Amino acid sequence: MPFVRPARTFAQTLDEIAKRLARYGDVEAADEGTGIRRRDLSFVVTAPGYGMPVVATFEFRERYRRMAAGWLREAYVFEYRPLSPKSRRAHHEHGTWGIHQHCEPPGKSSDEHYQDVERLLEPTAEELGGLYDRGEQIRCLGLRRKLHR
Repeated sequence: MPFVRPARTFAQTLDEIAKRLARYGDVEAADEGTGIRRRDLSFVVTAPGYGMPVVATFEFRERYRRMAAGWLREAYVFEYRPLSPKSRRAHHEHGTWGIHQHCEPPGKSSDEHYQDVERLLEPTAEELGGLYDRGEQIRCLGLRRKLHR
């Protein structure tokens, strides 16, 4: 299902997202693109931030295209990367793979793509942030490989 952000509240929504993400650490937010036809949003959070050594990085990126109803999301990358032990959980929609996820438990890197459902930034940030808050290691049990389309 297409995800559209209303044009009139777009900038305010970005500010609110950045404020909520700040609970995990330092937030670098950017709204790039022409502003007329395309927008590329990014939020990179280094945790815990505030001068402390980085233990994890969150990355949330969305690409939008202007349409009559507002801004249509065309692609996204939502990732959580703890540094120790090094691991990764990611939800993507882009390129020839479409909607998929990546999962790398501690000590195992992988280029594998797994099935996923379409994700929204805020609930996905809460889900990934919960892993961080609980100090929970990334697990990849029960994921199903996705065949290239």
